[in-house]
Amino acid sequence: AQDAQRYDSEWWVPVSASASVLAAEGRLDEAIEEYKRAVTLSRDNPLVLSQLATVYFSAGLDREAESHARKALALNEDLSSPRLLLAEWALSRRNGEEALEHAERAISIAPQNVVARLCRADALALLEREDEAMTEYTKAIEYWSKLGPQTASVDRLEQVSKALSEKRIPELGLQGGRAPQKAGAQDQKTSKSVSKIRRPRRPKISITDDPLDGLML
Repeated sequence: AQDAQRYDSEWWVPVSASASVLAAEGRLDEAIEEYKRAVTLSRDNPLVLSQLATVYFSAGLDREAESHARKALALNEDLSSPRLLLAEWALSRRNGEEALEHAERAISIAPQNVVARLCRADALALLEREDEAMTEYTKAIEYWSKLGPQTASVDRLEQVSKALSEKRIPELGLQGGRAPQKAGAQDQKTSKSVSKIRRPRRPKISITDDPLDGLML
């Protein structure tokens, strides 16, 4: 990245690539600094802002994550990653309506996104729209079976699958940009009760809004 910058100080792509590698390795502090440089070099490219927001969220810096996600959407409202981040943020505050709004917009952009389906299902469950939630959880599992987990946690998907087999609402959990913490004991209550939301983290970056668009350096 440093060599590329030496030849063209405006070329932000290798800086973003370097940040992506650091994030994948879990070196979040360094990834944040690299993404901040990429944002400056790219003159606030919304895709890079989205990636920075995701890393901020993975690092537990929620306010910075929310701010950058909203800034990315202000520049390009058709990005799914910041939509999912804001859906998770809303779920963590038990704001089902806002979470549902962002999750549904993400699904309109990427209908087969497993994380978006899980977010929508969790939002519906939080709003006590249980029949719709069960349908959406089922869709998430179907897409997982066909397309793999994408950026969703396999542990979370297995938890949801188990709950569906038992004909009950799964324990709520936040997906999208983070790998969940190890699930605890299964909720033994009836399908009419919704348990407390867990707050997982992950350094993994969603490829849905990859600013490099698959570019290999």
